[in-house]
This record gives sequence, structure tokens and C-alpha cells, in this order.
Amino acid sequence: NYNSLKKSYKKNYFYIIKLYNISYVVDKNKLCFHDDAIKFGISYKPKKRFSRIKNKLNGNIKILAIYSSTYKYIIDLEKQIKRKFQHRNGYLSKEILFDGYTETLPNNNNILKKIINYCNEDIFLTKENIKELV
Repeated sequence: NYNSLKKSYKKNYFYIIKLYNISYVVDKNKLCFHDDAIKFGISYKPKKRFSRIKNKLNGNIKILAIYSSTYKYIIDLEKQIKRKFQHRNGYLSKEILFDGYTETLPNNNNILKKIINYCNEDIFLTKENIKELV
């Protein structure tokens, strides 16, 4: 199919963000707080994706890094990162971040460095200027 082939070569983005000051309600009246988290994911339109995350999350986000490549490559990259940290994925629950909770990890400098180094060493990824995309 030409359209799916065309989509697979379209420019897409892999992002890494920090989620912080996270709060949520338990039992309809008890406010709880969650430790900071790292979220990674893919998007065709990062600005729109970050806006959607901000609207769904009771907390704040900080964009740490954005990389670009083809759709197919970005999808494979996300799968590799998920596999690499499979024992830590889903750090936030579905109740805290319904859309994308499986791509969350503890906010740990060691984990963050590993992901960023992995992306920086990848010759098929281009590190993007965050200010130009958001």
C-alpha cells in the first residue's frame, strides 16, 4: 500500500520529557502526590502531543530532548527503549496518565543518561532544537 509506505518514511519525533509535581485523587477526596517521572514517546506533532499530556496530567512537564527520523525508525527506537527498560516501564499508573503511561520510568539520572546517550549515539537520529518545535 502506497500510503502506508509513504507514512513509514515521513518525519516523526521521539521525545523525552520529565513529569513533575504530579498529584492525583484517591477515593474521590484524598489528594496524593507521586514522585517525578521520565516519559518517552513518539509523535508526528510534538507541540500538540505535549499539550495533550499537560491537559491530561495533574502536574507539569519539562521537555528534555527531541530527536527525529522516519516514522518506521522512530517506532523501532521506542520499542528498543521499552525493551531495554522493560522491568521499569509503566512507572506511572493508567489512573495518573491514561495515554502513554507504559512509556514512563522513574526519574533517575542513570536511566535518563542511558536513554539520551543511546539516542545521541544513533547515527540515524537527528537531535532537534526544542525551541523550534514547541
